[in-house]
Amino acid sequence: MKKIYLLLFGLLLIGMNNYTTAQTLDTTIVVKKIERRQYGFAEVEYTLPVWKRISEQMLITCAASKWAKVKSDRGCCFSYDPEKCKVWGLYEVRAQYKTVTKIELARPLLWKETPIWMPEAYLFKNIVFSCDISPNPAETQLRLALTPEHTAQHLYITNFQGAVVYEQDIDTHEQLFWIDLSYFPAGMYAIWLTDAQRHLLKDTDNTFVKR
Repeated sequence: MKKIYLLLFGLLLIGMNNYTTAQTLDTTIVVKKIERRQYGFAEVEYTLPVWKRISEQMLITCAASKWAKVKSDRGCCFSYDPEKCKVWGLYEVRAQYKTVTKIELARPLLWKETPIWMPEAYLFKNIVFSCDISPNPAETQLRLALTPEHTAQHLYITNFQGAVVYEQDIDTHEQLFWIDLSYFPAGMYAIWLTDAQRHLLKDTDNTFVKR
């Protein structure tokens, strides 16, 4: 489940000598992962960093006025030599700039971590839970069969890097359901099931292969 927001804005700052344009492509991408911790596992949401592109017009040569011979506009020169028809005059030389682009960090990497398994919370409980995953390997659909009267309320599917690529809430009265894998890239995936208290119910024999 990814949340992507796109915000594009430009900022123009004009100084006496330099012109600076700051453009931030603020694409907020949140990636959710299931990661192992000392206490068990955790659901971690990473907000990827945002970079800012700054284009600055650096002054190379200042504007100036120079004396030079220019063609007379009076039309009163009768000489055949064009150089004799020129007169001294002032003309403006424009300032010259060079564009320099640099990248700066606008927002660092952020993350939020939520425990999803505390083993001591149910070490002394007689919890019987199983989840049959078939077919394995799978191509277009995956069948999940849960233990009757199970307590699972949320399902995660992660890729081999631990990134959550699919998640959904589960009705405790539902024991058999199918998941559409048609848009999943080929590879190995893992299934994670948690109850209302975010206890992990399935963390072994939970992998399947998508062809």
